[in-house]
Amino acid sequence: MAEQNTNTNLITAKDIENALLEVLNKAIRRKFKIDSKFIKDHLSYITRLQSAKEPEKYIRYKARQLMSDEVSYNRRIKYIHGHYSEELREKLEKLYKLYYELSQEEEKDEISEIDASEIIKDHSRSNLDQTEIILDYPRSNLEQTETNLGPSLQIINSEDKINARVKEATEAMYQRFIESTQQTLNSIK
Repeated sequence: MAEQNTNTNLITAKDIENALLEVLNKAIRRKFKIDSKFIKDHLSYITRLQSAKEPEKYIRYKARQLMSDEVSYNRRIKYIHGHYSEELREKLEKLYKLYYELSQEEEKDEISEIDASEIIKDHSRSNLDQTEIILDYPRSNLEQTETNLGPSLQIINSEDKINARVKEATEAMYQRFIESTQQTLNSIK
């Protein structure tokens, strides 16, 4: 992960991560349920940022996507004023201001086509990349299953195994994610 911002003119991925953690901390302290959409979404944002190969490029891309102009920034600010209480609203305003300022900064280096593809791939994932989990399933096992079973059972059996693995992996990753987030939130208190 990138280092904390030491130059006040440049916003780093670490600045965004810290602002996201502050939002989560405030939301949890305001008794948002850990499985609420708000908490899950913000946890997902942190996870994607932390797992990005190049967090600085990734967060710049996300900032431009979220806050492409002043109109989109103002729309988000107006929304949070109507939906969130004072302290949480302040944390969200800080986060959105960072995103907006980052989106307006001049690009130092152009993002390569490969990096852009990686960002798009990261963005197109849901909380967990189920496609990767499915593709990770050994092909040889699928081929053996197809040869050993009748035509009507082979697809169902393969799908059942894949779905079971996806569910198992999803639950394990979610649990690890919750534990690491709790540790992170505890460390910033």
